[in-house]
Amino acid sequence: MSVNKFLVWLIALPALAVGAAASTAAPTAREVLGSELLVKEYLEKLDVPPARVRPLADGLLTRAFPDYLFFVAVYPQAAVADLPEPLKAANVFAVAADGRVKLLAKSEDFVELFKVGFHHERGEERCKAAVRVTLLLLKARHPEYQFTWPVEEITLTPDGPRGKVGVGKVVVKEGGTGAIEATLTLDRNCDPIKVVEVVTLKPGKAEFTTPTATEIAAAEKVVKVYLGDVKLTAESVKYLDDPLLLRTFRGSLFFVAPIADPDADDPGSKGSVNVVIVGPDAKAQPLFGKGGHFGSWFNTTFGPATDERRVKEGLGVAVRLLEVSHPTLTFDPSGDPRITNEEDGQRLITTRRVATGAGGKKWVLTIRLRFGKRGRLISWGWWLKPEAS
Repeated sequence: MSVNKFLVWLIALPALAVGAAASTAAPTAREVLGSELLVKEYLEKLDVPPARVRPLADGLLTRAFPDYLFFVAVYPQAAVADLPEPLKAANVFAVAADGRVKLLAKSEDFVELFKVGFHHERGEERCKAAVRVTLLLLKARHPEYQFTWPVEEITLTPDGPRGKVGVGKVVVKEGGTGAIEATLTLDRNCDPIKVVEVVTLKPGKAEFTTPTATEIAAAEKVVKVYLGDVKLTAESVKYLDDPLLLRTFRGSLFFVAPIADPDADDPGSKGSVNVVIVGPDAKAQPLFGKGGHFGSWFNTTFGPATDERRVKEGLGVAVRLLEVSHPTLTFDPSGDPRITNEEDGQRLITTRRVATGAGGKKWVLTIRLRFGKRGRLISWGWWLKPEAS
């Protein structure tokens, strides 16, 4: 994505700096979206798989850093091993009003941010606020946990003539055990000159839980609203209770919905439906047909496929999704797919599935996925044709 595409957003962002200094009003949707696009562009330049980028909204952050917006970019666990340093599974970014993007990866990054952007009032509360916002940013790196603040969350002790030492922690409430503790060396003005993080987090036992009827109903409503927006009927929406998909993409719910003209003659159109996913962000995302985003969704949620086992697993996901998108066809079991390792480090994996349609007519579904040398899905395609007699 080129910088030119962001000019419309950058025009609006300087206004944030002017207004924020005099007010702690929440940023507008336009400001948030513009800054989110800048974070995504920052990551694209690093040639890494797409991440799920979400705003880190908190009133304390807005008051402490009125000229900045904060975001968290999260990668699936399968992608973490191939990320370049200093990127981790979850990464916190600060976007300045002038469009500069800063990754908060090291303690020095926090100190630099405080130097240029911390606008809390003076006094002891400024010291405590510095510790609190540091903890807010640190715990955002661990979205798999939910945290709580202890009653005595912040302690301040003198540090000779130089200033104070502030210590605080957040404790895991759900997702495991442990805590994150931050120790800040503060100068006389309560500005941090050193930040030390101690993490003692341990994940809990990961157990798969079946989505509740309430969760399914809420997600189905999201899908129907989406279908209404794109002028498709919502009466035939059906929840897809598929254990493979639900376990592979935890937190996402899958539905099948109309994709094309139901009166068409070609079963590739007449009998096909779209797979629409409602992810943890409670937004509907179609995979196939007009407006479909299978490739970007796959890279963001499944992660890179850097070995043959993972490539086959990725193909298995594509096969399952394409099968359920053709409910009028019955597919035969498939044999081993064909994998071609190419000279430039890319992998091409192909499979053919024979299906039986109305009247016993045979069809052949061909699926082809191409993975780049970093394991990212760079192209994909599928073809449904009558079986040659």
